[in-house]
Amino acid sequence: MDKKLKVPDYDKRYKGSQLRVCLVREGRSKRQTYIRTPEDVYNLVKKRLCESDREIFLSILISTDGSLIGVEEVAVGTLDECLVSPRELFKSAILANAAKVILCHYHPSGSLRLSGPDIKLTKTLLEAGRVLCIDVDDHVLVTHRGYRSHRKIDENLF
Repeated sequence: MDKKLKVPDYDKRYKGSQLRVCLVREGRSKRQTYIRTPEDVYNLVKKRLCESDREIFLSILISTDGSLIGVEEVAVGTLDECLVSPRELFKSAILANAAKVILCHYHPSGSLRLSGPDIKLTKTLLEAGRVLCIDVDDHVLVTHRGYRSHRKIDENLF
């Protein structure tokens, strides 16, 4: 049955654009994928990330039962930095009704050390998640040498 969504009819004096936002699911997996550990995150994203010559920042969207909703590429940066905005990161999480997100980014240098800016960004995104009631579960750093979980380094931060 093909239903057309009706756009609300506002006061006739209003001449501006009428907008609506909707989520469109592209493709559907036949079985659910569950993300429970940093290793699960690494196995999910390593092929895509380790081919890059630039930093890439991902948001992994997780449902209330721990199943994967999707992965969004939030930003592509340069060789050694990536600009990430809380507004852009949480937009897809809100639209997808995600209960939590896992932050994930790639260091093309191979360094598994979280930089000062990485830690500052994690704190900013944790605070934004608290305001939005969307848990930030971890920040996983990925390189061609492996991965590192920020949660395992500093459990108190999360």
